[in-house]
Amino acid sequence: MKHLTALQDLNISGCEILHFDDQDSCEFRLQKLVLCFLAAVEELPEWLIKGSAETLKNLKLEFCPALNELPASLQNFSSLQELQILSCPQLVEKYEPETDDDWYKIAHIPKVIVDNVDIKTAQTSVLCVVSSLMFASVLEFLKLI
Repeated sequence: MKHLTALQDLNISGCEILHFDDQDSCEFRLQKLVLCFLAAVEELPEWLIKGSAETLKNLKLEFCPALNELPASLQNFSSLQELQILSCPQLVEKYEPETDDDWYKIAHIPKVIVDNVDIKTAQTSVLCVVSSLMFASVLEFLKLI
């Protein structure tokens, strides 16, 4: 795999017993990586993504029930615009917005979608609703005076 240096999109799907063994770093310049229906995969391997730190824009992790760790180097992926996590329960538990120790790995990514909810927008939306409610309450109070 390490000789596929022009590879831009990689989709690995439906490999029930796939295990990513340690390998030499690949010099992929991936723009999109999709890992889907990989029941035995526990970690996103560093060697698979290392060469894509400046090019990877979209990372999708779907239906990987054993996946429980993202590499720390993900925090340095400057071009990563979207992370989608769907039905990866162990991974979801580790990456709660701004509360978990591992949040720093994905905090810089503009769009983080977890189980079909954009957790950054949802958080902002809740704050906007609370602000709107507080503003409406103040207006109602002022009307009473």
